[in-house]
Amino acid sequence: SGLSKSKSYFIMMTPRYEYSRSAISERINLLKGLSSPFGLTVRYAVKANPHVEIIKMMNESGIHFDASSSYEAANLLAQNISGSHISLSSQQSPHNLEELLEAGVNFVATSLKQLNGFLQCANRPSTVTVRINPDAGHGHNNRTNTGGKNSSFGIWHEYIDKVLELTAQANVAIDRVHIHVGSGADPSVWGDVMDQSLVIVE
Repeated sequence: SGLSKSKSYFIMMTPRYEYSRSAISERINLLKGLSSPFGLTVRYAVKANPHVEIIKMMNESGIHFDASSSYEAANLLAQNISGSHISLSSQQSPHNLEELLEAGVNFVATSLKQLNGFLQCANRPSTVTVRINPDAGHGHNNRTNTGGKNSSFGIWHEYIDKVLELTAQANVAIDRVHIHVGSGADPSVWGDVMDQSLVIVE
C-alpha cells in the first residue's frame, strides 16, 4: 500500500447526531394537531438540544419552551423568544429570577424555598405555578424516577396546605400545577397518577 509498516495511521471520527428538519416538522404538526378539552400548549424541553436552529424552528412553528435552568431561560430570551412562551422549572433556585420575571417568564416553584423566593420578588406577577410530588413515581431506573418518597423533585404533597397559605397571604393565585413522575415510566401507572393529580388539583 506504500504505507510504512513502522508507523500507525488513525482516522479520527467525531460522533455526531444528525437532525432532519422534515422529521421535526412532522412531529411538531402531530403534537399541535392533538386535541384537549381544556386547551393544549406544546412545549419543547430545551435540555434535549439547545441548538439555535432547532430553537428557531420550534419558535417559528408556534411551539413554547420548557427551561430546566435559569441559564436556559436567559439563553432563550437572548434569542428573542418571548418570555410568555418560556416555562422555567428548575431544581436550583434561579440566579436571575427578578430579570426573568421582568421578561414575563412563567416561573414554576419546585420547593417551598423557591416559592418563598418568588413571593419576595417586588416584580412578581399575581400568579405562580407549583410543582407537586404526589407520592407516585416511576422510571426506567432510580435516576429517572422523579416522584415518590425517594425523589427530591417537587413540593411534597403533604405541604399543599402550606403552599395555599403562603400564596393566599401574598394574594397570589396558583394558575398551573406541574406533576412529573419520571422518564421512561410504565404507561400502566399513568392512570393512577392522573387520578392522584386530579385529587391534588381539587
